[in-house]
Amino acid sequence: MNIRRYKDSDKEEFLRLHQDFTDFIEELLTPEQLKYEELSENGIKEWIKAELDPKRCVFVVEADKTRLAGFISGDIESDPGSALNNWGVIYAIYVDDQYRGQGLSGELYSALEEWFIKQGCKAARVETWVNNKSAIKAYKAMGFDDFYIGLVKLVT
Repeated sequence: MNIRRYKDSDKEEFLRLHQDFTDFIEELLTPEQLKYEELSENGIKEWIKAELDPKRCVFVVEADKTRLAGFISGDIESDPGSALNNWGVIYAIYVDDQYRGQGLSGELYSALEEWFIKQGCKAARVETWVNNKSAIKAYKAMGFDDFYIGLVKLVT
C-alpha cells in the first residue's frame, strides 16, 4: 500500500472515508450530550473543506488505484509563549475497517510527523475521547504519552 499526500482526484474516496470516520465518531464515541443533532450533507462538506485547508496536511493510504484505505490530517499551531513554539496537531486519523490491524495508522502518522519536522515542530499532540481505548493504545504505540488532561463540564 502506498502512502502519499492527498490530491484532488482523491475527493470522492476521501468523502467516503470521511463519512465513515464521522459516523464512527458520532455513533460509537461521542458522549450523548455532545452529539450533533444530525450532520447535514452541507455540514459534512464544510468539515471536509476544513480538513483540506491548504494550511493543513492530509496524507492518504491507497488500498489500490481506485480505493483509499485511510487518511490522516494535521496542521501546525503556534504557541509563542512555549519553549516548544510550534506544535504539530493531529486532527483526524481513520483507517477503513477491513484494513485495520496492519499498522497503517502508524505509517500514516510517520508521514505526518516527517511533515511536522520539516515545518519546524518540536512536538506533536492529539486529542481523543477518553473512551476511545483503541485510539489511545495506537497513539501510545506511536510514542505519544499522557501530557495534560482536558476536562469538560456541561452547563445548561
